[in-house]
Formats: sequence, structure tokens, C-alpha cells
Amino acid sequence: MHASTQQHHSNRETIFSQHKKHSAAYILSTSREAQGASSNGTPEITFGGIILAVVGIDYYLQQRNDQQRNEMIRRFEEEVKQDEEVSRKEERELINNNGGAGMKSLFQCIVRVVPQQFDGHKCLTNLKVGDVVNVLQEGVGPDNKYNLCSIERSAASSSSEEKHISVGWFP
Repeated sequence: MHASTQQHHSNRETIFSQHKKHSAAYILSTSREAQGASSNGTPEITFGGIILAVVGIDYYLQQRNDQQRNEMIRRFEEEVKQDEEVSRKEERELINNNGGAGMKSLFQCIVRVVPQQFDGHKCLTNLKVGDVVNVLQEGVGPDNKYNLCSIERSAASSSSEEKHISVGWFP
């Protein structure tokens, strides 16, 4: 009885080991089949290509945006320069037509406050508190909120007592 039990036990181990080998081979073959589709890296290459395309498109759009912004700034600067030239021409004509220092003033005012952000090309700039300005015309500029004013200044660069007149808007 002892021999027959050993033989039965031996047969059982053989069957179990064969089953184990077949299971391992099946698992190994299915994992290789599953890997077979991606073993050449196709999904990774496709994903990388998509990412690269998105980054390229984004770069292109940013460059186009920068070019448009720079073009808009250039146009704006040109318009401001043209407007400044027109303002300077109008100021020179006003001074020359009215005889410079002989311009008729409505009244004079003492500057009490100089606005911090008041530096446009039509504005009377470089004023200090206490300066006396001549008001030439009231109600000019946007919403008629400004006065056309002039101020006589001594030329700092020349040795003579030459006077210059500046004309511009002031509130």
C-alpha cells in the first residue's frame, strides 16, 4: 500500500507540474501578445507627435500675436508723432499769427496744483506751483474741460534775456 500511495502522489505531482508549466506558458504568451501591439512604440510615438504638434501650433500663435501687437504699437506711435507735429505746427502758427508776446490774454492765473499725469503733447508742461499763466481761450479740449494757456519763459541755454513762449492746455 505504501508503494501505491507513492505512485499516486508522484502522478499527482507530475500532473500538477505539467499544469503549472502550461499555465505559465499561457500567461507568458498572452502577455507577449498584449505587448505585441505596443512593442514597436506606436502609441508613444503618436502621443509624442500630438504633443509636439500642439506645442508648435502654440508657438506659431504666440509669434503671430507678438507681431500683431508690435505692428499695433508701431502704428500708434506713428499716429502720436503725427499728432504731435500737427500740435507743434498749430502752436507755432498761433504764436506767429498773434505776434508772440503780444497775444491777447483773457486773464492770468497762478498755478496752484500741477496734476501728476498731465504730460500730453497738447498740454502745457513743465509748470511749477506758483507759475503765472495767461489764459488765451477757455473751454478747449475734451469736454471743454481745459483752457488754452501760455507762459513766458527765459531761455536757459542763451546768455541773453531771450524769452520763449509755451502754449498748451491746462485745467
